[in-house]
Amino acid sequence: MNKIKVVIFINNILNQDRNSFTIGGVQTYLEELAKNLVHSGNYSCEIIQFSDSEFQVEVQSIKVIGTGKTDKKGVRGYIASNYDRASTIVIYGTDKFAFKLPNYVTINIQHGIAYDIEAFEGKRKIFNNLLLIPIYKFLQRFNARRIASIGDILCCVDYNYYNWIKTYGSHNENRISVIPNFSRVTNEEVPRNKRVIIARRFVERRGIGLIARVIDKYLAGGGTLEFTFAGDGEDKHIIEDLRDKYPGNISITRFHQTESQSVHSNFSFALVPSLGSEGTSLSLLEAMSVGCVVVASHVGGITNILVNEYNGFLIKPDESSYLDSLNYLESISDKDFKVISENAKSTVELGFSIKKWSRNWVELVKSAEKKL
Repeated sequence: MNKIKVVIFINNILNQDRNSFTIGGVQTYLEELAKNLVHSGNYSCEIIQFSDSEFQVEVQSIKVIGTGKTDKKGVRGYIASNYDRASTIVIYGTDKFAFKLPNYVTINIQHGIAYDIEAFEGKRKIFNNLLLIPIYKFLQRFNARRIASIGDILCCVDYNYYNWIKTYGSHNENRISVIPNFSRVTNEEVPRNKRVIIARRFVERRGIGLIARVIDKYLAGGGTLEFTFAGDGEDKHIIEDLRDKYPGNISITRFHQTESQSVHSNFSFALVPSLGSEGTSLSLLEAMSVGCVVVASHVGGITNILVNEYNGFLIKPDESSYLDSLNYLESISDKDFKVISENAKSTVELGFSIKKWSRNWVELVKSAEKKL
């Protein structure tokens, strides 16, 4: 008997050379999902994406196909022409690129509320005034409900979205499952030092401008912590200017997702200064998995992970709160550091391990299989 085929669609998952996966939380999530489903022995799995021309490559033992289509309508036709609806389950890698696909069983992944902040870039910035913000917020919620209605199953990465959608009627919960994000469990232990890591995409919504201003004030006031920014993005120049001003306390690096835990294990502290648009953050979980003491904004799915002053610190995403936190971290006692560090590690091990995540995803796909 042939295995059920799982097809994962995402707008783009490969770098320009098509020989490795791009860096990003969603991309890492889908890479691990494909590997997990194949490893279960129950399914074959391949990832399809937008592309100007058709291609097929294998990256880290995962088949990736360029559809030769550059819009959702084209991909819909590609799936209908190439996959048997009686033996295929389609997973939308993110609800942003989901579309109606009649007669196919589909799972739609919702990666967290992305509309809890104003527009920072593009034409949507025109909505950032007091008169237009209510209209913009209404349109954001309307669109979120629309795309969430797509798919036989909606899989959320945190309970914030699940509870929000239920406010529009309990009937909405019947097709929703929650599978929080994950991290591998490791024996790595962080040293006790004054090093802080900020592993984020360098964009406004991830709080890069905010934390750069905070660190500037902190170091100007004589602070002694050392900060490493890990990542890339359009706001990199902000960090480069900060590094040029404080070369002894600021550094910039990049690492592959597979190196995340080994890199984090060199730092006592981690910051997750997002302004919004967060699910159950992979970078937060990776930092906690090695025992970093984390300070994070109380936004989105982060609140499903951290309990303030138990396994980390939850604070407002503003300058005064982060500045106070840096001053506290500089003088935190060895006892308090050890307690919070150990609680962070056990939180990941017991609640957010990749083993648990993998098991939950296999069960979810099995439930979808019953709909074929």
